Amino acid sequence: MLVAIAGCGGSTRPSSAPATTSSATTSPATTSSASASGATAGSATTSSGSASSATAGRDRSTGAAGTAPLARYYGSIATFGSEASGSERAAVLAALHSYLSAIAAGNWGAACEQLSTPIQHQLELLLAHAKGVRGRGCSAALGALLAHAPGSLRRQQVQLNVLAVRVNSDRAFVLYRSPQLPHAMISMLREAGRWRAGVLAGSNAG
Repeated sequence: MLVAIAGCGGSTRPSSAPATTSSATTSPATTSSASASGATAGSATTSSGSASSATAGRDRSTGAAGTAPLARYYGSIATFGSEASGSERAAVLAALHSYLSAIAAGNWGAACEQLSTPIQHQLELLLAHAKGVRGRGCSAALGALLAHAPGSLRRQQVQLNVLAVRVNSDRAFVLYRSPQLPHAMISMLREAGRWRAGVLAGSNAG
């Protein structure tokens, strides 16, 4: 996803800490708040027909029966925890959509609100060691990383085909396809009852 934009580095495997993505310098991401505008950013068709799934793009999840073909590309992530459903699934996807929409709009402050606490701290540390970057805090760091990317590319990141939402306690993985990544995933963390992006950007599986 945003790997193409930010070139951030790390892993989203369950064995690793909720931190960074795969590709170059920093970490990855998500958010919450299922606003009605979410339905306009993706294709509003979902396999379950629920409006909440549409907030993160076209939902093509097949549930437990679909984990076998997904395992070919996602390995153990395809069977991580269990497939989310109902309000929990809707909350994860709404948070992801909110994060991606904020990135697409260049609203770095709103995007930071949708990032997990560990990722916010990593961005602040990155900024503290950076030279020639104005501003302070997470939003300044996020802007420095992503503002250079074309708006059209950032907007494409909202166009997800969701394949599965795997949840185990306060951690989740959204498996999806995007215009840039054919077999992508992004981790999410639940903090104080609210889902947030557990990485700065999604990464391609494998």
